Amino acid sequence: MDSPTFVATVTLDIESARRLNALREAYFPPHRNVLDAHATLFHKLSAEAVATLEQAVAEASPQPFEVALPGPFSLGRGVAIRVESGQLVSLRNRLATRLHAELSAQDRQAYRPHVTIQNKVTAEEASRTLIDVRREWLPCVARVEGIDLWEYLGGPWQHHARLAFGA
Repeated sequence: MDSPTFVATVTLDIESARRLNALREAYFPPHRNVLDAHATLFHKLSAEAVATLEQAVAEASPQPFEVALPGPFSLGRGVAIRVESGQLVSLRNRLATRLHAELSAQDRQAYRPHVTIQNKVTAEEASRTLIDVRREWLPCVARVEGIDLWEYLGGPWQHHARLAFGA
């Protein structure tokens, strides 16, 4: 039996999560949309790495903080909403340092936080979506309230744990 693989995502406040989910539901190809909108911190973690992450978050005891959601950008064959926060990038970099030996090549790359609202469509469809979302998007602030850990099940994810900030 293969050992489980986990994904770590940013826990956003309910209102921001709903707004981003509405965009994902509107633009993500329905047959591929098996997840809620999310900003990934780490794409592939082992159970051992999850234990290290849980310990690192407990030791750091971060408080909830705000991030900017300034607007959409192109992924080429999709669209995402940029997430801007020096505090988020700093936290993620500190956690990545603790996890470095256990990180995948993808998770060792520079962190560029975003929420994908559309992916795996034609470039033309993505371009139309980008125009639509840019026209309607109002920059806003979201609140990071923790980290969610998910077990990857080959498509959908199953919630494993929430590491709440300020707890």
